[in-house]
Amino acid sequence: MIAGRLSITSFTASHGYIRGFLKPYDICNIAVHGQAGGANIAEAAAAVEDTRRKLESFPPDCGYNIDETGLLYKCLLSRSKAMRSMDRVTLVL
Repeated sequence: MIAGRLSITSFTASHGYIRGFLKPYDICNIAVHGQAGGANIAEAAAAVEDTRRKLESFPPDCGYNIDETGLLYKCLLSRSKAMRSMDRVTLVL
């Protein structure tokens, strides 16, 4: 595919060559299934525009950036590096 885009017509590669080229660069092709595979881009863009329109009435200093993360506070690694306890607290930052 890359050779075709570069107008190189005399290049041929075996599957082994391709795998050997892709592996060190961690290049992969992932098929998305379920809800992620069926995302409606136009609907998402319309929702973003609707949200922007609603936020225009608020002054910029009223905006906050919030993110959440999980803290596994009882998580100790065993010898096999597996988590023993999954007790968790959600933090909002």
